[in-house]
Amino acid sequence: INNDRKKDFLIIDGEELKVFNDKSARLFSTKFQSDISGELGVYKFTNVDRKIGLHLKESQEVFLLDSEGNIEDNFPLKGSTEFSIGDIDLDGRFEVVVGMDYGEVVVYRLQ
Repeated sequence: INNDRKKDFLIIDGEELKVFNDKSARLFSTKFQSDISGELGVYKFTNVDRKIGLHLKESQEVFLLDSEGNIEDNFPLKGSTEFSIGDIDLDGRFEVVVGMDYGEVVVYRLQ
């Protein structure tokens, strides 16, 4: 997460995401309004830019956090599932793909 080429540890503790480095020092923790659901996603945007994705089932929102635990601009987004990020249409910009509770899949373009 912090791009030091060493493993970091991401721990979900109910409503809180805790991130530690390889020496067990806390890098950051971020608390949400409800429990974090499912698995975390770690996304690599550039060689030095990594972000953490997570989903809150209760509020049906998805979040993207930077390497310091700050919520990215334009987040949270509506979504009922874990999500994926990629350049789907190969235009050089990333999109977020997430499922909705009514059975649709939604694609958001990241700015």
